[in-house]
Amino acid sequence: MNTELARIVQELEVHQPNTRPPLTLEQFQAFEAALECKFPPEISQLYLSHDGHNATDYHPMFLMPSGDALEVYGAIKHREDWWLIYPKLTDNIRYLWHDEDGNYAGAYVAGPLIGKLVFNNHEDPSPAPVFRSITSFYHATHVMLKTRIWGWHEMPTDYPIIAEISPADASSDLEIAQTCIKNWENTSDYIERIGWGSCITALVPPDETIQLIKYLNRTGFDRSKIINLAVKRHLEPSMTELIKTLRQELGTRQNEMLNILVAYPNDNVEAHILSVLSELVQSNKATAILAFRKFGYQIRKTGEDYEYLAPNETTWQKLG
Repeated sequence: MNTELARIVQELEVHQPNTRPPLTLEQFQAFEAALECKFPPEISQLYLSHDGHNATDYHPMFLMPSGDALEVYGAIKHREDWWLIYPKLTDNIRYLWHDEDGNYAGAYVAGPLIGKLVFNNHEDPSPAPVFRSITSFYHATHVMLKTRIWGWHEMPTDYPIIAEISPADASSDLEIAQTCIKNWENTSDYIERIGWGSCITALVPPDETIQLIKYLNRTGFDRSKIINLAVKRHLEPSMTELIKTLRQELGTRQNEMLNILVAYPNDNVEAHILSVLSELVQSNKATAILAFRKFGYQIRKTGEDYEYLAPNETTWQKLG
């Protein structure tokens, strides 16, 4: 028995009593067989305590009764239109929790992500893991219940990783991410590539962020998510590599580049901005003027040169 999970469930039931009866071992084995998988021990522990959670009680995502979980699995197997199927990913997930509003949480029961927990947001479905384990998911549920923050989308998740994690977790996550990269490389299916790309982005540890930068413009990867993740982590050498990459795309990515520079707390931010804007003046005067104004600068042309006036300054400086 997972004693930590048992402790969390017991504390949850102090706030939200669960009156549903448990499955017998025989019933659970039949449930498992019908779902065509072998569950991790945490799942059997939950269902052998209660067959789901009372729908009238509040959980950000509550455990579905076995019958409801089987209906969801049937819809996935029959490729119902309301499920976005990621080949070789969705079929490895068993969705066992929901919020009664068309959103689900499920556990990977096969493949490289086995044991990880994923959300299926009906507005933005993704196979990317959000929790390292079911126990971690229940811990986050308990945190929300104690702080009275309602809504599964506000849960503190394990992935994508922002804060520091243990060396063991970082090593494990990186190893899984590398397996996902191989799967991404070995498929030509566009949707499947998006699925693997989302998993890789979620799993790559902070110290390896620089590895994500090279996938910025690759099929299946969400460019904005990689950039936002790199900026939130604020780590070197990944930020230097990100700025370098974006500078190479100045012709089409000026505003994106400038936003990154402003968001990134660096002593040389102003120098970077002026450097970028100097290049913009030469290539696209109209864009440069808009960019200067956006960041509080003024610009004027004097003869063949341009000058700028920095915010809170009174002296015009030559640009370039």
